[in-house]
Amino acid sequence: MEILAEKGEQSLVEIADALDVAPSTAHRLLSTLHEMEFLQRDPRTKLYRISLKLFRLGVSSIQQMGLAQAAMPEMARLSALTNETVSLGVPHGVDMMYIERIEAQQAVKSEYPLGHTAPIYCTALGKTYLAALPRAEREQLLDSMALVPKTQYTVVEREAIERELERTASAGYAIDDREIDENLRCVAAAIVDRRGRPVGAISIAGPAFRIDVERLHEWGNAVKLATQAISRAMGWTG
Repeated sequence: MEILAEKGEQSLVEIADALDVAPSTAHRLLSTLHEMEFLQRDPRTKLYRISLKLFRLGVSSIQQMGLAQAAMPEMARLSALTNETVSLGVPHGVDMMYIERIEAQQAVKSEYPLGHTAPIYCTALGKTYLAALPRAEREQLLDSMALVPKTQYTVVEREAIERELERTASAGYAIDDREIDENLRCVAAAIVDRRGRPVGAISIAGPAFRIDVERLHEWGNAVKLATQAISRAMGWTG
């Protein structure tokens, strides 16, 4: 793919020569990438080129890198304020994916690895993202999810979830009270881009024995102010 990115359209023979492999080996590799829709093959010229899907993935990666860079100063401030784990998550299908983190300097802390995904409907990251979506998109996304309990505290009734999302939209932050993990509490607020569309969220999370719900509400205003600053850095003018 690097060859195609640098040189543009290439034939099977040209790609095989550049890789220093047999044409049959190159053909198997190209066929796999074509089936995955990462490459396109012109039916007339038989030349291969990078697909729009791969281009979009590249743009998405660049945008996420920019988001993480914009978020880090505010994440550091929240970490210093709370001494708990501060995470940046982005939507990934019906989940939220953790892409950046500042860990708490404590023996017991939230420890989801980067790249980990968790359901949108029962995490503070996901609920604040959902609440920031236009209603039609929110309902469509909820329709596509299997709402299953992760703990005894997980809210799975559709009407109850929608009421909570309305409260989240009004408050500007969401709370996860042991919904995804019985030992974890979390508060999060959404980040929006220049168009006002949610692109991610920042959370503060820690063990339930150390953090009560009242403390989450106290931190809710802090994380909301932090994500507003990040959103402005991303071009939002609201």
